[in-house]
Amino acid sequence: RIKFELPNGIWIDWLLFPEFDEKGKVKYVITSARDITEIIAYEKNIKELNRTLERKVKAQTKELKKQNQKLLREIEERKKAEKKLRESESLYKSFLNGTSDGVLISDIEGYITYYNESALKLLRYKEGELLGKHVFHLVAKDEIPHVRDIYFQSK
Repeated sequence: RIKFELPNGIWIDWLLFPEFDEKGKVKYVITSARDITEIIAYEKNIKELNRTLERKVKAQTKELKKQNQKLLREIEERKKAEKKLRESESLYKSFLNGTSDGVLISDIEGYITYYNESALKLLRYKEGELLGKHVFHLVAKDEIPHVRDIYFQSK
């Protein structure tokens, strides 16, 4: 079997079946040929597509590696920042719990998000009872307008 291109651009797949005589010499050859021009063109197209895809995959892989490295650096930076934040928060809470003054921290709406141990003793609450309560709950009714002005003066 041989494949070759004719001068006119047609590709041929040529099968050759030699028949031998009793002395081992070729007596005759049976041949079969078929036009494989479209198959060759298809194979060339596939090869070119594969090369194009390989180039694109390499480029994308390179870009993904670059982005991955960037993300890994960002993750590392965030981990360091989180560690510093936890350390700072721990120091802050340690300071707040070390004072004899009752300390409450609330969000902008006035809901308590943190309290120290002295605040619990001063207000006679148990652990967990203050979280989420509105500061108005702790203020005398006639003082609510004044406290409201403090909380909402910027709105």
